[in-house]
Amino acid sequence: MGGLAADRSDRRLLIVRARSCAALAFAGLAVNAFLPEPRLWARFVCVASTVWPPA
Repeated sequence: MGGLAADRSDRRLLIVRARSCAALAFAGLAVNAFLPEPRLWARFVCVASTVWPPA
């Protein structure tokens, strides 16, 4: 899927989308880390959001 998306879309737009998704996942992980009781499921959600859906 990643190769198909890279071939059919603008490279700059693909990079912007990927970095935006990574930044949102990082923000989610940071918020979870600062909670009094961090949740394990939140880690999985943040990591999964960077993998699916493909850009």
